[in-house]
Amino acid sequence: MLPGDRTIVAGCGPLVFFVAAEIMRLGGRPAAVVTLNSRQDWVRQLPNLVSRTDLLAQGVSWIMKLQSAGVPIFWQHGVDSIDGQDHVTSAVVRPVDSQWRLRKEAPSSVVSADSVAIGHGLMPAVEASRLAGASHRFAPELGGWVPETDHAGKTSVANLWICGDATGIFGAAAAEQQGKLTGLSVAAQMTGRSNTPEQQAVTATLIKARKFGAAAARLMDMRPGLVDNVTSETIVCRCEAISRGDLEQEIRSGATSPNAIKSGTRAGMGPCGGRFCRDTVARLISLNTGQTMEEVGLPTARSPLRPVAICDLASPIDYEALPIPGLAPL
Repeated sequence: MLPGDRTIVAGCGPLVFFVAAEIMRLGGRPAAVVTLNSRQDWVRQLPNLVSRTDLLAQGVSWIMKLQSAGVPIFWQHGVDSIDGQDHVTSAVVRPVDSQWRLRKEAPSSVVSADSVAIGHGLMPAVEASRLAGASHRFAPELGGWVPETDHAGKTSVANLWICGDATGIFGAAAAEQQGKLTGLSVAAQMTGRSNTPEQQAVTATLIKARKFGAAAARLMDMRPGLVDNVTSETIVCRCEAISRGDLEQEIRSGATSPNAIKSGTRAGMGPCGGRFCRDTVARLISLNTGQTMEEVGLPTARSPLRPVAICDLASPIDYEALPIPGLAPL
């Protein structure tokens, strides 16, 4: 689905180029790609990215298609502001420093557009594992909080196994192989076997796939300066329309945990269950109190995993009509 006619795609990591290339494939016009990463960031990850030359070539092809179409790519830039009344008319982009903090003294560029798509990487979906009582740890290189598992996905809870991006952001190729390994390991446990030849073969393939995925994930690892770019008027919790200024006022009043923030402001209590604002709220607490992200912790896990309307549950579904193009490339 096209977000608009002329779209600015901004953020970090390889997905900004994928989204821009998809917009172009679908007949839209990317107005610009604005990436927080520098060319040097990509060069530093090349030794690991070449472990999957097919996926690396796919990424290079996205950039080449964009460049051949004349789409400007702003390397090591971020979105400073978005202008317009009832719709987007343009955005101001500006260089960022090595910590992704906007360099206010640097010259800015104004890009005309009717929509802006912004994405700062991926986060593991840990709602189910948290509700099940599994132990978790904070791993920024994997996207944030992840369940503690062995290489096959076995958790701290008896008979609970997890695979795929719910264990950390390693990419689609690694998720598929880990799914196979988890299935084989569960079967081996049920039959009393261990370390079968099939498990060894899949493990070797998984290690190779994870090498590429970890390199891509490092390009999306949040840097401290990104939160500094958020103004006091910026809405952090979209469900409840709570701004950074509202949250920091609550923190100054003594709310120094996600649960305390939730009680005082309702941040994280909307339909998304905090999936969109949880990380930013935690980073604001960390910034204002000096606590680490581990010390800040997570809000109490609560159901439902995904709010679904009763009418949707009761309505018939034609699965053949669902627009599913295929697996994501990363």
